[in-house]
Amino acid sequence: MLLSRIQQFLLSRRAHVSLRLIQRLSEKGRALEVLQGLDDNWSPVVCSGVVVVTSPNSGQVILAKLRKAFEGECFTPYLFDLGFGTWPDKVAVVPSSDPFHYLNTVRTNSITYRISHAEVLARVRAWEARYGFTLDGAGVDWLLGTFSNPPADWQSFAAEVFEFAPDVVRQGAGSVAALADELKRLGGVYIWWQ
Repeated sequence: MLLSRIQQFLLSRRAHVSLRLIQRLSEKGRALEVLQGLDDNWSPVVCSGVVVVTSPNSGQVILAKLRKAFEGECFTPYLFDLGFGTWPDKVAVVPSSDPFHYLNTVRTNSITYRISHAEVLARVRAWEARYGFTLDGAGVDWLLGTFSNPPADWQSFAAEVFEFAPDVVRQGAGSVAALADELKRLGGVYIWWQ
């Protein structure tokens, strides 16, 4: 994707990021968009950051490349939207190395199960302390991450995940034991709510 200098400049102003960041990202995907998050009233709001629109099923690859490219810098990429092969994946690049800044942008929660954004943050902080959790991506009703110090008992961890996000078993894995196997293969956690 080639953006003119004027398009790059306008996007950098709307996204509240440097022109240099836009130039670095302009060759990484099919399109660039302004990052939109949610405010405290759950209304869409433009946030500081850029979204790289990728081809379907290429978000993980682009995420890995961008994390390597921005290693040691104050920009952090996260999966923003997973298209599951049907539509493009999206990767957000935000001007912060704090994963809680990104989580506060997308305001991950579960209205269905009455799990507040604050409860999601508390759970992620607990996983970070216990397991060395690294946030790889999140949206309004999902999050994905890996562990540097995985749980010794994946079955107990899967039961904890099921209690917090029942849909991952009821509409996904089918059982806590199957979820434990999936989480162990992942080396982390992927949760979502309907």
